[in-house]
Amino acid sequence: MAALDPMDLTAGSQGFHQDFYRFYKEFSGVWYIKSADHYLMDTSLAFSARFFPQITPVAGMTDQDVFAAPKHNIRRMHEFEKRTMASGKEMLLFSWGYFNDINGVKSFIVRLVPLLLEGNKCTLIFLIELSSLEQAVDWLPIIIPETKQEPLNIIGRGKFCGVSPTSFLTEKEWVVAWLTVADRSNRWIAEYMKVSRQAIDQCLRNIYLKLNIADREELLHFSKLYGWLNIIPEQFVSEPTLLPLG
Repeated sequence: MAALDPMDLTAGSQGFHQDFYRFYKEFSGVWYIKSADHYLMDTSLAFSARFFPQITPVAGMTDQDVFAAPKHNIRRMHEFEKRTMASGKEMLLFSWGYFNDINGVKSFIVRLVPLLLEGNKCTLIFLIELSSLEQAVDWLPIIIPETKQEPLNIIGRGKFCGVSPTSFLTEKEWVVAWLTVADRSNRWIAEYMKVSRQAIDQCLRNIYLKLNIADREELLHFSKLYGWLNIIPEQFVSEPTLLPLG
């Protein structure tokens, strides 16, 4: 990614800064700010509500205080923050298990942005859950090595509200369903799993029957509605993970 000047939220008049910052805090997604020595400085209201609704204020807290992540992953995150501040370049990460919100969502794309606050270097960190991506981010190859470089292309009833599809399917069936949701073709899945295309076709028919849905289109519809892309099969990620994209 190209280098850019760090965002300076304190530029301009004090009144403009306060209005802008208040708007950003209340309405601009899921984010938090880290100081150069890796302490939390502030978060959006959406972040606080999803990750620690009972904890206020957050200023001065550390990753270890807030996130149930192993120490080696926290050290790795700190290295990514240092790299972002030193280079002045944005960075994208794939994360599984480092962040775990109150709804049990563990899978996120993490965007690190260099930031200046009163002349001090900081990192502004955005979280986007996989099922909410609005643009193509080719994250699948980093958890399934040697996959074809194809862009991700994610396409209301209450029948699955509060219910995981994995409670209806075997582990193998969920792998097939999840790869389908991740926009992999039946032929691609067959090659990856080293089975025939016919076996995948039959597996998908069983999946549709067990989930009481009609076809692939309905599978994609319910996945988008309920965030099923976030439920990554354990054979791909089984412990907290932070991986750079690109």
